[in-house]
Amino acid sequence: MRVVVRHVRRGTYVLDVRPGTKISELLLSLRINPLEVVTLINGRVVPKEEPINEETEIVVQPITRGA
Repeated sequence: MRVVVRHVRRGTYVLDVRPGTKISELLLSLRINPLEVVTLINGRVVPKEEPINEETEIVVQPITRGA
């Protein structure tokens, strides 16, 4: 199944994943720490433990930290 990952800072990745793969597993495969980003599907924030069961586009937004 094809998934497009659009990382705001790193660019776009197109990946083939198994149905049921968790978003956190996908992020780790791209060496992205799931604790440092927010994930969105169709403009909706989704939990990183949510399984991916259809072809989709995931937007990855780094969490901004203040000083």
